[in-house]
Order: sequence, then C-alpha cells, then structure tokens
Amino acid sequence: MVRMGSRFRCVLLAAVAVGSLVPVAPALAAEERRIEYNIEAGDLGEALKIVSRLSGKEIIFNSEAVLGKTAPRLHGPFSADDAVHVLLEGSDLVAQYRKDVIIIRGRSTPSGDLTDRSADVTDIVVTGSNIRGVVPAGSPSITVDRADIDRSGYGTTQQILQALPQVFGGGPNAATFGISNVNDSAYGEYQASTVNLRGLGASSTLALVNGHRVPLGGYGTFADISLIPTSAIERIEILTDGASAIYGSDAVAGVVNLKLREHFEGAESRFRFGSADGDFNEIQVGQLLGHSWSTGHALLAYEYFHQGNLPASDRPYATEDLRRFGGKDYRGGYSAPGTIYAGGRPYAIPTGQDGRNLDPPDLIADQINRGDSRAGSDLLPDQTRHNVFAMAEQEIGPSLRIRAEGLYARRNFLTHARKDQNSRITVPASNPFYVDPLGTGLPVQVQYDFSNDLGPYSRKGHSESIYGTLEADLRLGTWNASVTGTHGQQSDRDLTFNIRNTYRLAQALADNDPNTAFNIFGPGGNNNPATIDKINGSYTFAARYRFSNVVGKVDGPAFTLPAGKVRLSLGAEYRRETISSTLIQDTTTAAPVSRSYFQVPGPRTMEGFFGEAFIPVFGPDNGLPGLRRLDISLALRREHYNTFGTTTNPKAGLAWEPVSGLQFRASYGRSFRTPSFINQDQSPSTRFYQPIALPDPSSPRGQSNVLVVIGNDPNLGPEKARTWTLGLDLKPQFARGFAFSLNYFNVVYRDRIVDPSGNLVNFLSQQSVYQPLLNENPDPALVAQIYSRPEFANPDGISASSIDAIANAQVQNLSSVKVSGIDFDLSKSLPAFRGKLELGISGSYLFEISQAITPSAPSLDFVSTIGFPVDLKFRARALWQSDHWSAAMFANFVNHYTNTLTSKPTNIRSQITIDASISYSIPTTKSIFSGVAFQLSATNLFDRDPPYAEFVTGTSAVGFDPENASAVGRVVAVQVIKKW
Repeated sequence: MVRMGSRFRCVLLAAVAVGSLVPVAPALAAEERRIEYNIEAGDLGEALKIVSRLSGKEIIFNSEAVLGKTAPRLHGPFSADDAVHVLLEGSDLVAQYRKDVIIIRGRSTPSGDLTDRSADVTDIVVTGSNIRGVVPAGSPSITVDRADIDRSGYGTTQQILQALPQVFGGGPNAATFGISNVNDSAYGEYQASTVNLRGLGASSTLALVNGHRVPLGGYGTFADISLIPTSAIERIEILTDGASAIYGSDAVAGVVNLKLREHFEGAESRFRFGSADGDFNEIQVGQLLGHSWSTGHALLAYEYFHQGNLPASDRPYATEDLRRFGGKDYRGGYSAPGTIYAGGRPYAIPTGQDGRNLDPPDLIADQINRGDSRAGSDLLPDQTRHNVFAMAEQEIGPSLRIRAEGLYARRNFLTHARKDQNSRITVPASNPFYVDPLGTGLPVQVQYDFSNDLGPYSRKGHSESIYGTLEADLRLGTWNASVTGTHGQQSDRDLTFNIRNTYRLAQALADNDPNTAFNIFGPGGNNNPATIDKINGSYTFAARYRFSNVVGKVDGPAFTLPAGKVRLSLGAEYRRETISSTLIQDTTTAAPVSRSYFQVPGPRTMEGFFGEAFIPVFGPDNGLPGLRRLDISLALRREHYNTFGTTTNPKAGLAWEPVSGLQFRASYGRSFRTPSFINQDQSPSTRFYQPIALPDPSSPRGQSNVLVVIGNDPNLGPEKARTWTLGLDLKPQFARGFAFSLNYFNVVYRDRIVDPSGNLVNFLSQQSVYQPLLNENPDPALVAQIYSRPEFANPDGISASSIDAIANAQVQNLSSVKVSGIDFDLSKSLPAFRGKLELGISGSYLFEISQAITPSAPSLDFVSTIGFPVDLKFRARALWQSDHWSAAMFANFVNHYTNTLTSKPTNIRSQITIDASISYSIPTTKSIFSGVAFQLSATNLFDRDPPYAEFVTGTSAVGFDPENASAVGRVVAVQVIKKW
C-alpha cells in the first residue's frame, strides 16, 4: 500500500509536470478549425444559421432578438467564435462562447436565463439534464471534441477514453480477455470495448449515443462502444457523477455520451494507417456525407476498421515462464511429449521419440514436462469492423420537427486463445502405444498438449448491432414536447474450435489398431489425419439482446425570477429488454448437442417517471456582493421493474459564482444498477452443491467439511449508491488564458453483486469476514435435502453426517464499496511563435477504494493494488497551433502500485509514456489538394515496455498488468483527411 508521504510526493509530481514539459496544449481545449465563409450582408438570423450549419457548432438565440437586424458581409477563413463576433458587430447583442455552444443574448439578459430559442435553431440537450439549453448545476463533466480525437493519435474510441485519468482499464475489453479473470473481463469474449469510470465496473457506467440507450453486449451487460464509428463522433461528453435521477439504472459512476456528427455540409474522406514495429497494424477508412437545406439536414457516415492480431510471441513478457524477469515459472504440466501419472507419481515422457516404441525404463520418474499454455496465443485478436450511421432531421411547419437516426455495425474476429489444458487423459491398456511405468496393466493418466495435433486453440465470431431512433419534437409556445422511440438488438456469436472431444477421444485411445488409434505418448503431429478429424471438437455460443425504449417529455420555462426563468422538465419512460441464447456443444458427446444456455425470467420491463427543475436564484444584476450568480438543479426519478420492484432516486446540484471567474459547485444524489441477465441466470450449468474440505485453523484436524452452494441468488436486487461532489472552477479575468478546476467526489456503493466462490479457501480461516455466509452446525434434514438434489456432486465422497457447515457462495447482494478522491485540471494559453500555445495537465487522485465483502466485515482499502485503480493518474498536455500547422505532445503517468497476486506483495513501478503528433492543413486554394490535412502521430513515442508484474490468474500468468498498461508498444500512424 502506498504511504501518505509517498502519495503527497505524487501530487507534487503532478503539479510540477506542467513546468517540466516543453509547453504543450491541452487535449481538451484546442482552438477551433477555420472555415472559409462567403456570406453576403443581410439578415442576421440567417447568417447565424449558416455559420452554425457550416461549422457544426450549436448557436442558440431568440428569433425575436435578431428580428430586423442585419449582419455585415463575412468573407474569408474564420473559426465559429470569430465568425459570430464579426456578425454581431454593431448590434446590441452579446455572445457567450462555450466549448460546444454559442449563446446569443441581449445585453440586459440575465446570464442565468438561456432565453427562449427559435424553433429553427437546433436545441441543445446537455448530458446530465433533460432540460434543453441548461447545463446542470453542480455536476462535473469532461468534454473531448473532434479536434481532441484527431490530435490524440488514437484509432479507437476505447483508446481515446482510456487516456482519461478517470477511466480504469480493467473490465471487458480485447486487451484483458483471456488474461485477467477479475472485473468481469470474461464478458469481453466478443472483443467488446467498455468504459469503466473509477474502477466501479463497466456496468456501472452508462454509455449513450446521442443521449439514447443502445443495444447491450456482454450478454446484455454493457454498451459496446467499439461498435460506434470513431470518425463519426463530434464529441464525447463524460459526466463524472451519479445520474440515475436523470437516466435510471447503470449511471452510478457516471455517464459517457457519444455525440455523433450531424451538422455537416459536403463530404469528408479520411484514411489512417498505424503500425507497431510492423507486427501489429491498424487501418481505418472513413467517409462522411452531409447536406443541409432551409428546413433540415442529413448525414451519412461509413467507417472501415481493421486491426491485425498481436501474437504473445512478439512480447517477451507475455509468457508463463517469468524466471528471466526474476519471477517464478508458472508453466503447467501439459506439453508434447507429456507426462504419465501412475501410482500417484509423475513420469516425464522423453523427447526425441515418436511414442511408438516407448518402454517403461525410458520414462523419467518424478519429473514433469512443462509447457507454456500461452505459446501460440494472441494478446489481441485479428478483427475487422464495418460501421454505418445515418441521420436526418426535417422541420414540418413552424412547430414540428422530426428526427430519425440509425446505426449498423458488425465486427468479425479471429484469435488464438490460451491452450485448452485442464484435465488428465485416461489411456487404457488396449491402446497400441500404451506404456505403464509400474507394469500393472491398469489404465494410466497422461497430461498432454493437443495443439500439435488439433492446431491452435482458436475462437472466431462476430458481433452485430443495429438500432434506430425516431423522435418527434413539438414546440408549444415557449415549451417543447417530444416523444422518442428506440428499438435495437445486438447479436453475438462465436465458435471455439480445435478442442478435443472427450467422448470420441476415449474411443480413439481404446482403439487397438495402431493405424487409427490416437498416439498420446509422442510429440504430436504424427497421428492419422482421419483420427484427428474424429476427435476434433468445438462449441458454438450465440446470444441476442433486444430492447425497445420510449421516452416522452415536456420542458420549458415555468415562471420568471429576477435572475431568470425557472425551467422544468417532466416525462415518462418505458423500456423492454429480452435476451436469448443457444449453445451447440461438441466436446463431450458422440454428436453435437444444442440447447438454450440462459434460463432467465421473461422480458424485463421498466416504467419510469421523472422530473427536473433548473432554478436561477441570483443573477449578475442583483447587486449583492458575493452572489453574482446562484443556480440550483433538482431532479427525481422513480422506476418500477417487473423483476425487482420500485426504486426512487433524487439528485440536487448547486452552482455558486461569488465573483466573475470563480464558481463553486456541489451535487448530491442516489443511483442504482439493476442485476444483469447473467446475474439472473438460473440454468443448471450455473448452480451446483458440493461438499469440500476447507482449511480451518479452529479445527483439531486443520480442516472442516463444508457443503458449498454455488449459483445465482434468485432474490437478487439492485445495487444502490450515494454520490456527492464538491468542486470549483477558476478563470480569473486578470489572468487571461488561465483555467483551473478541482472536483472532490465520494461514492458509497452498497448491495454490490458479488461472487464470493473465488474466496472459498478463506471462508473458515477468515470467519470475521465471511461469517454471514456460513451456517454452522446445520440441520441434518437440510443437509440430506441438498444431498438429494440433482445438481449435487460429491467427487471426494464426503458423507452427509460429517458436514460441519453450509457455505452460501452464491452470487448475491453482499459487498459495499467506498471510493473518494479528486479530479483536477490546470491549463494556460498564450500567443507564441505566430500561433497559440497552450499548457495543461489533468488528473485524478484517489484517496480510497474501501471494500467490505459482507455488511458486517471489516473494510479494507484496495487503492493502488493490482485489479484496482492506482491512486494517481494524470495526462499532461501541450499544443501549439497556427493557421495551418499544429503540434501536440502528451505525457501519461500511472503511479506505482502493489502486486497482491503473489505470495509476497511486490511493487509495480510507475510508468510514463509520451504521445506526440504534428499536423499540416493545406491552405484554401482551387487545386485538388485544397481541404487536405496530414497528420503524423506516435503513441508511446519511446516504445516503453509495460512495468513488470507477475499477473497471476490461478492457472496461468503473464509478466505485465493488462488493466494498467498496454502490450502494443509504440504505434506510429499517418492520417490523411480530405474535405470536399
């Protein structure tokens, strides 16, 4: 565990990092790109709409405010902010420039009032609120815009998000699947990508697209963000605060809203190629088409993405034999040739022979042939993805607006997985190659690696997602009413092949014909091909998640206070979700067997009602010192589920601006997460009862017989959380270009859904922790009843009369977690070298991740231990930009932490990686090269290997932590963008 003194030094390191870097600019505060305008002098409202459409930036104004006003001629290249500034010259209007929106008001309009907007201007709905044009008071947020995405050098949405200090790399994704066995990594078998804010789990972060829920992957557990075309993203809005009062379930750690591009005129083509030392490549091709007309606009986006596989053999630390790094040898006893077990002793089969003339004296007693199960496997899969996004919006008359959007995505993948090595093979004496080191003539058991015979243990499959949304928006005077319907599904399917079929293998081993029998005593690869085809098995798993969602709401101004208008939103929502699954298994029977895999309750339905208010208490004209502005946001949401009952969750936020340039924020709310379909599964494959002898220090025998209950608790309820934040934003007028924000967050998560079966070995040795899960001195009638159940197994032959306790190791509402810390961001911009120079650093520092496995158990702090987020992460940044050139550099820091997976805790060193990019945009000309931009980027510029870590998963190990470091290394990428 990191001591407080060490943590203090880490904070100092973060603060000094800005000064230690060559001036560079923030990834989140870039100067906007310039667009060539040619707008003749005329109506101001029409000119503003043209700028909005061409630039893609939201411009909000009251139609009455611009009525009768004229704008000067606008000709030449301008940013959106500069263009609006020119158009407003000589008028009595002022503009408030924000990152993603420009709000235009009369000079006497209070800042707390966003004014009534014209129906012909696109309404902006900010993430974290149902009220149009309102930034929710008190809620902290982060925005990554299109310029940030382009200059980052990353090719996927997941890479962009994982660069944020608030995002933890643990959970379901392609980099952790097959290596990590914690944080629900097993749900990433279809190579999905997720967002895991604060390390609270991917299912505790709600991911939206254009403010809407989308089909879920991972058996209906999380939104797969990799299926969203990166080139079509306009910006990513991250709300780092609980928001179940706004969005319902899953919004515990926060909300990630992927806002796709829509206000685009013309065409944009892009090509990106990236390579890591030639052994790992990425290709990305995107095409964007957009058109606007007087009453609407439409857009079509397509993206192709291909990523080659990354073999474990290309990274020396991706091995189970870690002795060269000072670690242990974690290789198992499965190899070719293999190891014979007879009479309780191992006998290694010698190399250099084919297993056909093997005699007992040739065997090496008490020695094991070891094999690396990761040899021949992939760290990252080969995958190809196609994405299509389309949207159209049309005004029908002065009050009605119709919007439709849809997305189709498909990802195909192929990967060589870690070898299938989990059981010994019984060989009878009838096998023509049989050898018995003891000469008993009885069957012997062999540990053997089949990959030389069957080929690499492999998986291939696809994920396919499709959804559509239709929205009708009606202006009712100063109010708006809308109805939005979304329907979609995600289908996942994979085939795992080159697996032995144990039924047909037993037949081949019992065969006494040397021409057709399977020879398990040699190096592999020399068996009859027909025999190999016979024993080669597979299994196919397919799942389909479907959902329908309807939301209706009204919002608008209720009444006016001196500081502005009180705005309200009221609404209702209905959602229906289902999941189906099929397993075709060809591993244990003569012929393939097909069955439904999940047994979950019928369709899950939700009926919700919500309300929200934005109250401007004080405005800048109130004349009260220290109360320049005070806004309050209130929200309440009540939901009823047919499977879990009813939950009610409030939220309140406050923003106080005592003087211009200084704002204090606070928020409080309650959030929840419903159990996933996986947690509800009651199929026989998830439930069993078995007596086990567990270590027991209090027993004279040193162990006790415990009857263990495994499965999903059928009475699972939702997880619940309480979240609150405190923050400040400082942009002093006397220090132009300087900005600082600080946010404290506190999350108390209870009734966490936990699978305690992985800690069975500690149930009796740590009774203070697991006492609530133990039934000591159980009723013999209860024990007898369990012994009679069809799911009961007793491989050790433990009698019912000798059972000392019953252990409830079901997946259940059990744990509590408390996470607290601070987020910070510091930036400074200034003119330099005929352009604009910006410096910045953003980071997150965790005070604690305290977890208690049961409500009465002691709470332990897991911050900066393996499997959990580290205490300090930051991303220092720098940017220089002129009219046509730009350059960026980023320093990514992850603090050192403790490896608790080894017998003796060890330190995993801190790491710093550098990303850099340089871009050039060809000036506007009449040539074909006009509108072309080139970029050269490098992530992990100095090709730093991940810090060494013995990442042990029980049956395997590697030499790095995939949750906090990448095995890819330096990626050099070239990108070309052409606007037509």
